[in-house]
Amino acid sequence: MRYEEFLPAAALRRWIQCYWFLHADHSEIAPEPVLPDGSFELVFQLGDPFSTVVDGKERRQSPAVLVSEMRGPVVVSPSGRAHSVGIRFRPGGAYPFFRQPLHEIVDAVHPLDDLWGSRAMGVRSGLGELFSNRDRARYLDRELLPLLHGTDDGFDRIMEVLRRRRGQVRVDSLARLSGISSRQLERRFVNATGASPKFFLRLLRFRFVVQAMQSSPQDWLDAAMAQGFYDQPHLVNEFRSFSGMTPGRFLANEFPLNVAFFQDSSSEGV
Repeated sequence: MRYEEFLPAAALRRWIQCYWFLHADHSEIAPEPVLPDGSFELVFQLGDPFSTVVDGKERRQSPAVLVSEMRGPVVVSPSGRAHSVGIRFRPGGAYPFFRQPLHEIVDAVHPLDDLWGSRAMGVRSGLGELFSNRDRARYLDRELLPLLHGTDDGFDRIMEVLRRRRGQVRVDSLARLSGISSRQLERRFVNATGASPKFFLRLLRFRFVVQAMQSSPQDWLDAAMAQGFYDQPHLVNEFRSFSGMTPGRFLANEFPLNVAFFQDSSSEGV
């Protein structure tokens, strides 16, 4: 399996974490539960399509999809040769690229043409005509910049604080930081992330726990407990609620997609 990332143009980095590119043969990727991380992603399949496994049944995905903020794991399965291109938004960073309030489209995998119309397949075709991932990254810059609209500097600053503090902020402190009431803050969160502030903070803490498990599998527990959990049972219950498994089971298995998707992108593609 080959996985590669590139940063977006500087003008997009407040909202987009990275562009990612996955190449793999069918034998290299088994069906895998991809865990929620508080982010939206756009995925274009230039090779054989992936399937989503729901209740033991495979449902073939569209060649271009929006994977919205998920509440639990989504089992994905390749059908053949994987050649995928993804746009990973930062937590709370997808809202300027869609006209719909995001609470209307959370917790699902949506065909992108339902949201972007013919532009979705046009972008996929444009990606398929290029021969290097670096060129594809720059092509995505050109496609995404015109879609940027309705940005909210105050909300973006709140997101920067949350990411920097790894979700360890009280909701009432966020309201004071933004200079609005808790009820107004909740409305802004629901429209821009699809989740309440309290639930979004839980997702961010879970995200950083998984990153700690991947970076330090032998001594991850202390780093995870520093994320504000009351005790170890609280951590285990929270991990199970988002992943459908215990931390021990997650550590005992190889999940290459999660290893790739949960890494903290901070530099140009390798």
